[in-house]
Amino acid sequence: MPGEPAAAVRNAPESAAPPGSPAGLAAVDREFLAAPAPRHDGSWRPAWEAWLAQHSSGRQAPPAMGAPGRGYPPLDDAPGTYVLQR
Repeated sequence: MPGEPAAAVRNAPESAAPPGSPAGLAAVDREFLAAPAPRHDGSWRPAWEAWLAQHSSGRQAPPAMGAPGRGYPPLDDAPGTYVLQR
């Protein structure tokens, strides 16, 4: 929770992943990552949002629901009727 004295996050670059780990996987060994990862007070969300902005192509409209041309019409508007079932 932002503003909490104990709220902090550690961000390690992808290059901190141990050799031989899959590309982009930096959360393999907690102690391996904790040493080089600087501590930042507050939430992880600002760093995540910055990463998303840097790695995305921008906002765009979502694809159409279903595939009517292939015989799969949309069943309902989101979120669907299953959320109303008890």
